[in-house]
Amino acid sequence: MASSFHITVTPNKNALYIQIQGGFDGSSAQQLLYTLKQYMDHTSRVIINTDNISYFDTLGVNLLRYRIGTVTTSTTRMTFIGDNASIFQSITPSWHCQ
Repeated sequence: MASSFHITVTPNKNALYIQIQGGFDGSSAQQLLYTLKQYMDHTSRVIINTDNISYFDTLGVNLLRYRIGTVTTSTTRMTFIGDNASIFQSITPSWHCQ
């Protein structure tokens, strides 16, 4: 995992809010997938804030793209927000990025 990568999770009754920060590489993607898996039984709405990502590694984005279906369902509504949300646009076109 990128040494500077950190995830902050704030669950509430309407959605799961995740703040990711630091470098996003393959290990960071795995950590995000693991975090999502922990909460998927309790929510169908996820908001991921990307404002504090300092760099992206192609491996990390690709790993998330190919493995996201193992932790989410077809009813999961995921929104990426923040300055780096467009990086995640390629993961799946059905997700919303702001």
